[in-house]
Amino acid sequence: MNFDPGILPRKLYMQALRGTITNSLRFGYFSGLYGDLTMIDRVRALVGAGFRYLTWPFNKSTILVWAERFVRKAIYDLGEEVPSKVRVFPVEHHLAHAASAYYFSGFNNAVVLTVDGSGEYESTVVWRVRDGEFEKVASLPTYYGSLGILYEEVSWTIGYDSLEGPGKVMGLAPYGQKSKYYEKLRSYFRFDDRDYPYYISVDGSEPRVIKGNDAVYRRPYRLIADSLFPGRVPWNPHGDLNRDAVDLAFAVQSVTEEAMLRLAEWAREHTNEQYLALAGGVALNAKANMVIHYSKLFSDLFIFPAANDAGTTVGAAAYVYEHVLGGKMRRERLRTVYLGPEYSDEDVRKVVERSRFEARYIGDDVNAVADLVSKGFVVAWYQAVPNWVLGPW
Repeated sequence: MNFDPGILPRKLYMQALRGTITNSLRFGYFSGLYGDLTMIDRVRALVGAGFRYLTWPFNKSTILVWAERFVRKAIYDLGEEVPSKVRVFPVEHHLAHAASAYYFSGFNNAVVLTVDGSGEYESTVVWRVRDGEFEKVASLPTYYGSLGILYEEVSWTIGYDSLEGPGKVMGLAPYGQKSKYYEKLRSYFRFDDRDYPYYISVDGSEPRVIKGNDAVYRRPYRLIADSLFPGRVPWNPHGDLNRDAVDLAFAVQSVTEEAMLRLAEWAREHTNEQYLALAGGVALNAKANMVIHYSKLFSDLFIFPAANDAGTTVGAAAYVYEHVLGGKMRRERLRTVYLGPEYSDEDVRKVVERSRFEARYIGDDVNAVADLVSKGFVVAWYQAVPNWVLGPW
């Protein structure tokens, strides 16, 4: 097995390592990552001789082989001893999200909402979880049901790139106001269907399962975004505010809050659970989470800190530990994300001295840092966390 990861673009390597372990296995996932992969020879050319045993078409067994080799290489790169046997257990994307929220919430029984752009062919799932048993109560297909992709497409129209957009637009929204953009966008939403808490439709069609790639899934949301403002708003996102930009941000943020609140109401009505946990990229929308919190629909609310796809690895590991390996997760709430090694001031000083950067010690006086930030400089900040913050586990 002569596998050289240098042959594989790092972005694809990391995405595939994550995706093959935490998502169910489908060719659409890989074609969405790397364009129109229609020839197995192109795949072989990308991944090198180490994957010469891949066959066309992709299927579960061949992808599991691929995943196992990625895992081995990742362990090797970390400087750890590679075990003689590596076992890979695929976990559905939204199940991995749900597990991350449930197992670290401290709840024994709860309703879990997983809301993102897309995982396999789903965008939103309502789960009832009781003593670690996950029941899928409702599922919204990506096609006509994705708040995440809609938000991304409107963010692109406003002028942001795909990954930076949603967070920036959430912060931009308070500068906007209700306008023709809100009214138009709101007209695409349906909140009165008995089977779904909400859905988004261009032509009145109901959601349906389409097992396609990213381009297929984005098509209706691109049409919606173009109907609001064709192309991109002509402004500099780093300059003065633009009325069209802020009103578009207000529109997509407002309908997202409405949809998330309706989703929470629907989940409460159909599960009768009093505790709520959230995960998925849309669960990073703090303002929408606030709307649910202030509604007092639930007695308590927990959002997994790494709510986006970064957290699916944690959820998948927890789910496999309890449901496959026979372990038992402790029902305790995650109180901090300050995990990992600590470094003393002396350790940090030695690293800085070996670098090409100029640095000086400022102690507890942060005025110098604040002054740099106010002038537009980018500051990297490292701060050790006292042990008492971590608390008992």
